[in-house]
Parts: sequence; C-alpha cells; structure tokens
Amino acid sequence: MTMLISKFHKLIQSKLLWAAFLVVVIFSFVIWGTAVPNSDKNEYGNSPGILDGKPVPFEEFHRAYSSTLLSIEMSLGRAINVTPEIETQLRAAAWQRVATLRSAARMGIAASDDEVIGAIQHHEAFRYEGQFNRIVYKSFVQNYLGRYGFSERHFEEHVRDEIVIQKVRSIVERTQLITPLELQRAFNLTTDRFTADYALLEPALVESSVKLSDADVRAFFDKDPAAFTLPEQLQVDFVRVATQPFLASAEITDDEVQAYYDENLRDFIDHSSTTNAAQDATNLLENLTRYRPLEDVKEEISTILRTGKALESAQDAAMNLVVALTPDRDGNAPTFEAAAKEAKLAIESLPPFSATSDLPGIQEPAAFKFTAFELGEGPESYFSNPVRGTNEVYVIALRKRIESRVPEFAEVEPAVKEAALAQAQHDALKEKAEQIKSEAEKALGENISFADTLAFYGLKVKTTEPFSATTGMLDTNAPSRAIFAAVSTLNANEVADPLLLEDGYLLVHLKNREPAESTTLASIRPQLLETIRRQSGRLSFDSWQSDQLKQAHFKDLRPATSSEDYDEVEEESGETQDDAPVENPSAS
Repeated sequence: MTMLISKFHKLIQSKLLWAAFLVVVIFSFVIWGTAVPNSDKNEYGNSPGILDGKPVPFEEFHRAYSSTLLSIEMSLGRAINVTPEIETQLRAAAWQRVATLRSAARMGIAASDDEVIGAIQHHEAFRYEGQFNRIVYKSFVQNYLGRYGFSERHFEEHVRDEIVIQKVRSIVERTQLITPLELQRAFNLTTDRFTADYALLEPALVESSVKLSDADVRAFFDKDPAAFTLPEQLQVDFVRVATQPFLASAEITDDEVQAYYDENLRDFIDHSSTTNAAQDATNLLENLTRYRPLEDVKEEISTILRTGKALESAQDAAMNLVVALTPDRDGNAPTFEAAAKEAKLAIESLPPFSATSDLPGIQEPAAFKFTAFELGEGPESYFSNPVRGTNEVYVIALRKRIESRVPEFAEVEPAVKEAALAQAQHDALKEKAEQIKSEAEKALGENISFADTLAFYGLKVKTTEPFSATTGMLDTNAPSRAIFAAVSTLNANEVADPLLLEDGYLLVHLKNREPAESTTLASIRPQLLETIRRQSGRLSFDSWQSDQLKQAHFKDLRPATSSEDYDEVEEESGETQDDAPVENPSAS
C-alpha cells in the first residue's frame, strides 16, 4: 500500500521538477542516455544535423556526444561541469567524431575484439602495480558507468571507436612533411643545455605600497556589481531516518543469497585463476574466468543484502512521513513539525546554503542539494520524496527560498575590499615585474649582472645547474616547467617576459645556452621526426576533421542544448532504453 501511494505521490509532484530533472539526466549521461526530443520537429524529424544531405539519427549523434564527454572525463580523472560554453565545444567535437567515424568506415578502418581488450587492459586507470586489475575495472563499471545504467559492452564499443579514431589520426600524422628548419629547431630545443638565473616576485614586494581608499573600494564595486551577485540560497528543515534500527529485523533467505550471487557473478571472480572457459560470457574480457564458490562469499552477500533491506525499510519509513504530509482531496495536511512528531522523528535545520555550498553531516550532499532546490512553495511541493544516503534517508522541507540578487555595497563590503586589494596588488606586482625586467635588460647591456640588478629590490636570485629538455633540472624545488618555457625561445643573456605563477611573477634570465654537437642529430633524428610529426599531426587532424564536415555540407539543426530543447516527461510518452533506466534521484 505504501508503495502504491508512493507512486501516486510522485505523479502529483510539480511538473517543474520533472522538466528540470530531464535536463540534468540529459547533461549527466555519459554514453547512451535517454532524452526526449523537442516536439517542434523540423522537416528532418528529430535529427540534430545534416551530413551528405541526409539527416543524422539522433542516437548516432548522442553516442558521439556522450563518448566525447566520457573521453574528457577519463583523461581528467573527474567529472566536469557542463556549462553552456563547454556544451557548445562538446557538440562541435561530437560532430567531428561523427564525421571521422563515418570516414573511417568508408576507408574500411575498424578495430578488432583483441584490440579492444588490449586497450582496456593497458589503460593506466585499470592497472595496479603494473598489471591489469579486474577489481579496479569492475569498480569503474559499477561505480562510474553503473550509476547511469550502462553496461561493459557499451564501454567496449566506446573504446572500439577510440581505437578507430586513433588509426585515422595516425594516417593523417604520417602524411606530415617536416622541413629541415623545423627539425633543427626541435633538435636545438631538445639537446641545448641551459643555465638560467631566476627570481620569484611575490605579492609581499608591493603590499606596503598598495593602499586603497574607501572611494577606491566603492569604485571597484560600481565597476561590476554583478561580479558580487549572491547566489540563490535555501533554508530547509529535514529529518533523517537511520538504517541501524532496521538491521536486526532484516532477514535474508538462502534463495535471495543464491539469486544475488547468480545476478552479480562477475563481482566474485577468482583472480588467482583464469583457466576455465565461461561459455556464457557476455563481455569480451570474460572469456576465461573462474568464480569464487558461493559458500566462500555467502556472508559477504548476506551483509550486502541485509544493509540493502535496512535501507529500504528506512526509505519506507521516510515515505510514510511523505504520505502523511500529502494533502487529502480537501487540501488538508499536517504541518511538517506535526507529522515528524507523530513519526517520532527529530527535525533538523541547516543554515542558508547555495548549490555550491558544503553540507557537513549530510550523506550524498549533491542529491540532497539537487532535491532541495527543486522544492516549491505549494502544499504539495514544499517537501521532498525520500533522499537516500549511504546508511540514512532524508525528507526535506523548504522553509525559505532566498533569490539570487545583486547585493548592495554595504552587504558585501568586506568581500569587495578583499577582491579590490587582491586586484590592485596583482596589477602593482605585474607593473613592478615589467619594470625590473626592463631595468635588468638595460643593466645587462652595461655588464651589470642580473643578480646585482634584482638585489637592489631585495630579491634573491637563484641559478640553475646546466639542464636540457631531456635531463631536466636537478633542483626539484625550482619551477622547472616555467623556467624551461621561459628560456626555450631565448638567446644567451636575454630576459624572458614575466611569467605569472600561482604565488607571484617569475623573472628568468638565460645565462648560457650551450648547443649540442651537431653529430648528435643523426642518432636522434628518427625520434625527433616522430615527435614533430605527432605535434603537427594533431593540428592537421583537427583541420582534417573540420574539412570532413565541410565536404559533407554539415548543417547543425540544434546549435545549442537547453531545457527548451526537450519536452516535459509524460507518463504516456516517456520511454527508456533497456540499458539506461531513468529514476527520480529524490527517491533513490
């Protein structure tokens, strides 16, 4: 009965929540998500674009878009926030991916199963102590891909496409012609030995000289008040239902243990042996596997199932509160305080928070904040469905919504002072660095050393040991990358433009540049040619991809994606792919 009422309650929630949730799902899906195209179809239906005069299927473009996003997130090692600007770049890259894969198919370029397996097994993200680790890989599938309902097979096809694109890239790279001048420059950059003087100009150098009046601070604010916009904030009350009281009553049967073992067999691979063939394997990486016996993992499974049942019981208890809060047909309902008291649940409150605030003490804060910000003012929408944490469940009630606004100066004066002072110090330090650089160059022309010039300003100059691009610097405390970037284009006795670092400006003087023996070029020529070819090949490949779109007379029918690009979710029209189920996060 509770579940039936729960489903009914979900249906009467604010339509705004459903529409907003759909947008989040669309932006969050990494491989194949479920999106509902805009009902305002053009002459090509719901096609996102035209290639070779024909509409591109929505599924083909969405697969390319999602794979592009996945590639970026895997290279960064974290999820990215898809802003409108990033989304525009993702769409452009996705269309290049579509055109590249189509061109590869016409050229007969493909990737075998063995290549896919090898690529996965050699990916550094799935290796531990130099070896492919199935546990790490399974964790990626379950904890990252699994959150969206994606399978290993989907990921394998993503890897297959990546291999195909790399093959095309290699073909383009091999067509690059390297001039003797390019080769000589690369040789010099790689083998020349540099000795550099350097000094860091820190903010303390100008702090005492930077003074701001009240008028200066006010002028800084008046120049761009919107820069200090206060984000939308919420004040909420909530109750938490812990799972601990339900653990003792969570009974697990042998049939449930057996069913869990059968359904999640891949979680119990015996990594000490991979000698017997699994005839029913559904994924490329599971051709030769052994599994731990059920008796060895029975207690482990029981703990998982008991914890899951306790969490479900806590969610049912939280849903009882939600049902009690739901107005009857006459619009009558108890207050949040009264309903919580009847359920013997303590009400807690949070200070005002924004979408980017930390929420100490809250499990799954992202889901908590997402749900809270979707709450409305009405009697049916001011409270949430249960929000699941790892071992407790929340029901949230909106107390007050504080709209985003541009504040009055007095409200943010301390923050304005801090920002204005930081900007003034940055500008002063940049100006000082440019002044010192100019004076150092003039002094060097008069045979006054770089160190003597900087000593006048109380700056201590350090000198590197001779280094090259291949040997690196012996001093691990030196900002080696910045120094090398500064000196790589300098001649001996020149000073580089000030380089902005996190903690100040870096001034670098190239004290000496010693070229390598020209006979060395012959020995490293092949490696240099390959490096240059790859570097120039990246640019050429980007141009080649753009040219493929141009030759295909590409037309983007949806230049941007926003909440207006998708209809509201309606029960009679909502469809999901088998591998990408959509669930309400506030109920999960």
